[in-house]
Amino acid sequence: MAYAEQERLLEHALIVDATGSRGGSLGVFAIQRMTSRPFKTTLGNIRLSDVVVPFIDRKRSEIVAGGPSDAGVFESDDGGVRLLAWLEGSVIPALKAGRSFSEAVPFKLAHLPADSDGVVKPAPVHFSGPLVCFFGPGGGSHLDQFAATIVDNELGHTIGMPTGGFSNTWEWSEVLRMPGTDRPLVEFMWSIGHTIRPNGEILEGNPAQIAERLPQTAANYSQYHALLLGRAYAYLDGREERGRR
Repeated sequence: MAYAEQERLLEHALIVDATGSRGGSLGVFAIQRMTSRPFKTTLGNIRLSDVVVPFIDRKRSEIVAGGPSDAGVFESDDGGVRLLAWLEGSVIPALKAGRSFSEAVPFKLAHLPADSDGVVKPAPVHFSGPLVCFFGPGGGSHLDQFAATIVDNELGHTIGMPTGGFSNTWEWSEVLRMPGTDRPLVEFMWSIGHTIRPNGEILEGNPAQIAERLPQTAANYSQYHALLLGRAYAYLDGREERGRR
């Protein structure tokens, strides 16, 4: 962003190629720098079961140690303070009350409080030109959320194929062991929360659809990215032409 500002690129069109992404973190942080418009982020809830208390204990330990992270990437702008307050003050009471799911709150409370409407403002330094994004089915998780935020808020033009559609809010891992021993056999990761798209739909199994569908095939594989760029340039040229009219 410092380079884009220095080189006066912020008013140019921005093309984001996410076809090689598997997932990740900080999608809201990125989008805040890609658009000049406020947008609604994804929401998330927690399925309330017997793993909730140890799950919260684990999150509390992460926060005390320096903040919640995803594969070492810190997701929260307050070190997890909002998240822990919600887990202890709302999720635990909901569990004790026998509810099936917690309330839905802005995703992981990384940028907004629990009582927020989920609308995030652009960063002080951001791109203001048209946005084009390429997506594909090889990635999901947080990439699902990034794509849904772009599509549901109509922030840009999308080309390619829908993402994998396997985003959830939280996971819980368990190691199954050989009966009567401590020998590990296999580790399972369970989804324990829904991701709610900005349009109000559950995201899992329901990825955002692409405006301009361009499947990757055996026939176009070697020139696929050139085809994506060609579609992007045609869209941007047409947008500019319509603007002149």
